[in-house]
Amino acid sequence: MNTVFEKLDRIAGEINTNSYLSLFTFRVVRTRREFENSLALVQREYLRKNYCTNRNEGLRLTPFHLLPETIVFSAFYKKQVVATLSVIFDSPFGLPMDKLFRAELIPYRNQGNLICEASTFAVDSDFFGSENQGFFDPKRLSFVIYFYKIAVIYSKLMKGVEHMFVTINPRHNLMYIFLTFTDICNEIKSYEFVNDAPAKAKVMNLKRIDKTCQSMGLLGLQSMFRENLAAYDMFSDKYVLDYLDLEYFLEKCESLSDSYDTVSEILEVYFPELFLVESI
Repeated sequence: MNTVFEKLDRIAGEINTNSYLSLFTFRVVRTRREFENSLALVQREYLRKNYCTNRNEGLRLTPFHLLPETIVFSAFYKKQVVATLSVIFDSPFGLPMDKLFRAELIPYRNQGNLICEASTFAVDSDFFGSENQGFFDPKRLSFVIYFYKIAVIYSKLMKGVEHMFVTINPRHNLMYIFLTFTDICNEIKSYEFVNDAPAKAKVMNLKRIDKTCQSMGLLGLQSMFRENLAAYDMFSDKYVLDYLDLEYFLEKCESLSDSYDTVSEILEVYFPELFLVESI
């Protein structure tokens, strides 16, 4: 195992007793304000990384965030959102990465197993320091690793998902290899969703994660994923948009108009009352 993986594996092995992480509250977002603040953090970090250019847009809200099954996990320092990750579950509307990698997802869907995508991950650079300055900082790394622990346990144990996908910038490839994600194809594509940044698609087999960690010699990571979260209340009371929330966010997020057809279809399925016309 190379020295980088050894360092990451030590961090993973100490995650469950990490005193630094105990300063934060990790859970699903439960209110409109927490939901908005989490996606506003994504927007700020995407602007910093030039993954988007619209500085007038206050938050990174995708059509998939309108789906009731989508879950947003956040880390709170007191009441401040300092990191966030969304998990989107496959549905008739697909996954965000279908825009680039639909053909590559077909074999996984044909197996008949549930799949999901971890998306819109962001860590607050104002709180932790910039990614370039702190990527190998143990505190920042512990957040990245712990968020995937949460996402894996929820997706695998609570939802029965077999494969979790990510679409990443290739410069983060080493971290995702460590987390046991493998390539679903060799091609790197230009992703319009992140201002045409390069995108690489990877997958984690959640059912085989224990064996994969063992085969890679990642005993710290294996131990972390083996230990279930004691406080399952972090998954309770998940925020789900209601009609007033929809009206609020549809007015606030002009970028949703770029996905009008998808948004309209989602609203028709999950909020059919919006399309009822009162008869005279």
